[in-house]
Amino acid sequence: MACVTTPISSSQIRLRPITIWLWEPATNSVMHTLTIPRAQILMAVGEASANAKEFELIVTHDSENFGICSAPFLDYAFKTIEFRIKVTINPDGTWSYDEDTVLLVKGKAEPFHHTDRNRLTKIAEPTPNPLARK
Repeated sequence: MACVTTPISSSQIRLRPITIWLWEPATNSVMHTLTIPRAQILMAVGEASANAKEFELIVTHDSENFGICSAPFLDYAFKTIEFRIKVTINPDGTWSYDEDTVLLVKGKAEPFHHTDRNRLTKIAEPTPNPLARK
């Protein structure tokens, strides 16, 4: 599933994340790419079978194959050290998620947990990769 956005001018950019979800059936890998314009990109990974109803994706700042890349100021003042998202596919077809982003905030002794949770409703069928079509 991919989120398609309409181009916007730089004066309109605030905190409008761009998210892409990929599932690799050969390895049961689920990848979640999150981009916050002008600030941060992260790619988290987890495992899920084709009929999974729950799965979790995680990335840490020192991950070898997936990772977190931030603009210099964010890395200095609000360093993201971990991102995790737990997804539940509900019986009615909606998705729910609980997300925790762990930050080291300059001047604070303890890590800060920025949490988010929501329920998503599919608005259209996905378009498969043309190379995967039969």
